[in-house]
Amino acid sequence: MQKATQRQDIAFQSWMNQQVKATKGSGKNVKPYYKNFKELYDLESEIESIKERYDSSFKSTQSKKQSVEQTINQRIEEFYKRKEDENG
Repeated sequence: MQKATQRQDIAFQSWMNQQVKATKGSGKNVKPYYKNFKELYDLESEIESIKERYDSSFKSTQSKKQSVEQTINQRIEEFYKRKEDENG
């Protein structure tokens, strides 16, 4: 957890430097590259991934989303395989 906080501090310093320098667009349409700090570094996500690595019973919200996406992709692949077999 201490490392995650250190990474957040480093990322925050980077974000502050970026706010001064990095932009996208040109002329009158100049905008900062990141709208907020969380786009650059998400501490909650980092802590969840650390907990997930060391606590086998912990399931992060990001992992749940990934497993849903994996299930959907798997079902789509199965659908196309069945359709291909039918048209064979």
